[in-house]
Amino acid sequence: MSDVADHPGVREQFPAIAEALLASASPQVRNAASIGGNLLQRTRCTYFRDRAVPCNKRAPGTGCSARDGDNRLHAIFGTSEHCVATHPSDLAVALVALDASVLAQGRGGERRIPMSEFHRMPGDAPQRDTVLEPGELIVAALVPASTAAARSVYLKIRDRASFEFALVSVAAGLEIDDGAIRDVRLDSGRDLG
Repeated sequence: MSDVADHPGVREQFPAIAEALLASASPQVRNAASIGGNLLQRTRCTYFRDRAVPCNKRAPGTGCSARDGDNRLHAIFGTSEHCVATHPSDLAVALVALDASVLAQGRGGERRIPMSEFHRMPGDAPQRDTVLEPGELIVAALVPASTAAARSVYLKIRDRASFEFALVSVAAGLEIDDGAIRDVRLDSGRDLG
């Protein structure tokens, strides 16, 4: 992740991606982490990580402790009666705003999945985080070059400045032509399932 964030072409043509990557994790983790691994992280929900409490994402049908418990860091959109957990990836927010897609490879060949459709909302199957099929791997993240991408930004609000998950995040890209706004791309990290 550090290599991508530091690449001059990424910083110039896709600043929201560079900013999202630099806002992710600690420098040590970013130096070892991959783009695919970041997109495939499991939820940051403390109830998911605590095996002593019910969690539909970890054990379907047991309940969602976050619904009535401490849920300050949970989703406000894209929830279901089964789960209110959020996805922790800063990068995913930027990729959705920039109309990116994921290239997946599996037994059936390659397929291109729009980032806006990659992460599943919890619905009645909260244990499934993505639309990847068993055996599929992420082989590339594809981001179209555009004026909006080059004029993009990522903002993350968190409790402390380093190694902290977002309370809310947003990525935006703006295309301006002759002083008029032609296209706006926007995504908030609070609605990823």
